[in-house]
Amino acid sequence: MNSYAFPGSLAPHGVSTKRKAQAGFAFVFVCLVVIGVISYCGVNRLRNDADLSRHTEEVISSLRLLLSHITDAESSQRGFAITGDENYLAPYNEAQRNVGTDLQFLRRLMTDNTAQRHPLDALAPLVAQRMSLLGEAVELRRNQGFAAVQAFTMNGAGKRLHDEIRRLIGEMVTSEQSLLLRRQADTRRSTAQAKAIIIGGSLLALGVVVAALLAVGKDYTRRRIHAAQAVLAGRLGRMGAWTMELPDFRQTWSDEVCAIHEVPPGTTLSVEDAIGCYASECRATIARVFEDCAHNGTPYDEELQIITPTGRRVWVRSIGEAERDASGTIRRVQGVLQDISARRQGVEALRESETRFRELAENIEEVFWIADPNSLGKIYLSPAYEKIWGRSCQSTYDSPGLWLESVHPDDRERVRETLRVKHTNGAYDEEYRIIRPDGTERWIRDRAFPVRDPDNTIKRWVGVAEDVTQYRNMREQFIQAQKMEALGQFSGGVAHDFNNILAAIAGYTELSQMKLRDNPDVREYLGAVLQATHRATALVRQILTFSRQLPEERLIIELQPVITESLKLLRATIPTTIEFELVLAKDAPTVFANASQIHQVVMNLGINAWHAMKDRPGRLRVKLDRCVVDEAHAVAQLRLQPGVYARISVSDTGSGMDAATQRRLFEPFFTTKPPGEGTGLGLAVVHGIMESHDGAVTVYSQPGEGTVFHLYFPAHVGEAVAISGVEQGPTPRGQGERILIVDDEEMLAKLGQKTLSSLGYTVEITTQPETALKMVRADPSRFALVITDQTMPMMTGLVLAAQLHEIQPKLAILLITGHSASLTRERIEAAGVYQLLFKPTGIHALGTAVHAALSGNPPDYGSHPPY
Repeated sequence: MNSYAFPGSLAPHGVSTKRKAQAGFAFVFVCLVVIGVISYCGVNRLRNDADLSRHTEEVISSLRLLLSHITDAESSQRGFAITGDENYLAPYNEAQRNVGTDLQFLRRLMTDNTAQRHPLDALAPLVAQRMSLLGEAVELRRNQGFAAVQAFTMNGAGKRLHDEIRRLIGEMVTSEQSLLLRRQADTRRSTAQAKAIIIGGSLLALGVVVAALLAVGKDYTRRRIHAAQAVLAGRLGRMGAWTMELPDFRQTWSDEVCAIHEVPPGTTLSVEDAIGCYASECRATIARVFEDCAHNGTPYDEELQIITPTGRRVWVRSIGEAERDASGTIRRVQGVLQDISARRQGVEALRESETRFRELAENIEEVFWIADPNSLGKIYLSPAYEKIWGRSCQSTYDSPGLWLESVHPDDRERVRETLRVKHTNGAYDEEYRIIRPDGTERWIRDRAFPVRDPDNTIKRWVGVAEDVTQYRNMREQFIQAQKMEALGQFSGGVAHDFNNILAAIAGYTELSQMKLRDNPDVREYLGAVLQATHRATALVRQILTFSRQLPEERLIIELQPVITESLKLLRATIPTTIEFELVLAKDAPTVFANASQIHQVVMNLGINAWHAMKDRPGRLRVKLDRCVVDEAHAVAQLRLQPGVYARISVSDTGSGMDAATQRRLFEPFFTTKPPGEGTGLGLAVVHGIMESHDGAVTVYSQPGEGTVFHLYFPAHVGEAVAISGVEQGPTPRGQGERILIVDDEEMLAKLGQKTLSSLGYTVEITTQPETALKMVRADPSRFALVITDQTMPMMTGLVLAAQLHEIQPKLAILLITGHSASLTRERIEAAGVYQLLFKPTGIHALGTAVHAALSGNPPDYGSHPPY
């Protein structure tokens, strides 16, 4: 029985062992299963926590990327606004493409984060609005230029949007960082639990590790790709990252930051050394903003200069921000450093170009302007506008229509039409008048040129407006001078022929009076003819004076006695209803002038003033003073030069003249007087005399306010010659002396013969100069005197006189002329001429000259016959 007991007893034990083994196997299996499940769950939780952490980091990275795109778009827009270079818009265009994608990506990332969806919903419209404003600014710069975009950005809306975007993103980043810290803590707890299980289940742990390694490897590969892309972007954009760990201030630079500083990769500097890399004038700024960021978390964005070890200055953009931990403590300051030297050089080049333009525009006398092609409003006016127009530039900016309103009403429609058609005709060149606020008129030459874009569309108008008032005045004076010269030449020729006719009339009339001494009635009639002849002679003399074809004898004289004598004659002529006022300055300089012509000028102006006041009482004022003409005064008068002048001013209280009359005032034969009261030569003669004296005459007059004439005579230093009158005595008679008269006009030759014969001389005549030479050459002592005309065919009187003088040096010669001003004293003396006489010559003047020549008395060059 006992022998069976053992096996019996063994059976249950074996079963138990088996069971135990099975149970143990099962337990082990269960344990392994449990361990595997727990390990699997732990590994899954660890992986999930890691995914959540990566998810949070990706959210933070995407938020920063979004902010970077917006910041790049703003920088790009500012660069384009300043330079107008489309190349600056590459970052802006990239941001326009990526901002929407960034927001959509963030929405997908934050699907399970309800706390972040609200800030994201608030951020999206702000980003859209900011990008829209940037787009508007870009279009404004393209279409309207820098001034328009500058005005657009002055309201600060863009900056406020940028600050709000930065704030929202900062808050979201801070929230994500806090979430990241919590998830990292969860991950650490899960890892600790998993370790205990992985120790008991090494095989499963190994599998978990392998799986984790695979996942990490995949993530590492992706990160390497991202890192390579970041390095490429930093190298191409000359931008690198840096970090400063707190509180030990341990700094790390990326390779690109090292390259910008021109130091080896991996270089680590202290805060003081890093700040020392900046230029001395920039160190205080970077130290201040970095300290503010490290202590208070204030971000900064500065453009400063660094100095590399080689001494090269580099412009950099330094951006920094603080990174806080879960408790809000600042643990790190990080940022980017970008080399912006190329952009700064572009900005400096633009600034230098603007400076050169400003120096040019602000220092030229012409007005440089820029106008908008659509509104025609002025975008820019150079400072010369205020000087010429008499208005501020700002007033025209504020009221664009003021430019056209300042145009003279008579020219305004023409200018408006020019502005209307210039869009099709291109550039224009127009002259018009403007009225300044003080009422003065200025002549403007305005030239405009279109500036076109590549599509040949006019994007702006540029032009130059020049004050040509002085030029037009000088041109009018020049034209007037040419007209006067032409009329003078014409009238001089007419006067020459008329002189011969008057000489015959006057001479034969005087002879007739001598023959009819017993017939007073006929003598009275002849006296009237002679008086009319003298008036005609005076008219011819005025014509010759105007045309400057009368020889004149100038002396250094004082004008006071000439003016006084002239006013005495005027007082005897003008009624006492006209009050005289004479002001003679004692310091008035002497002048080099012909006293007779000055007398004629004062008489002409006095008579002219009397006619202007003829129908009512008035005052004639004549003033002599010393006048100093400066540069400005000389510029306004073509014939004046800076210096000292004796100035005669003749003014009246008459009816005055309008501008149209003043323009024609000095034209020969122009008169406003009724027929029979004037010839229109008085003022023309004044003008001619003043020009012959190297002086000038100006006039100021307004209708109803009278007229003032100013006569300018250049001062001439020297001792003045006394001026005295000559009384006419009886006509000298001859003693039978033989005289030869040479004149191509036979009638005048016979007149001279009869005249001198009646005075007791023996007279022979000839109309041929060659015949006269033969007669003298045949018998040199035959004639005591030769009288010859100057203007003759084949030979002039001066040439004849010279040849006669060679034949008989002691032969006295008188030369008669009617108009030539080229007969100077030197030429007359060189030809052996004793005296020069002027047609028509009266009996007394002729008899006196002949007697003086035969007597050997000193000749009287330039004498005029008394009338």
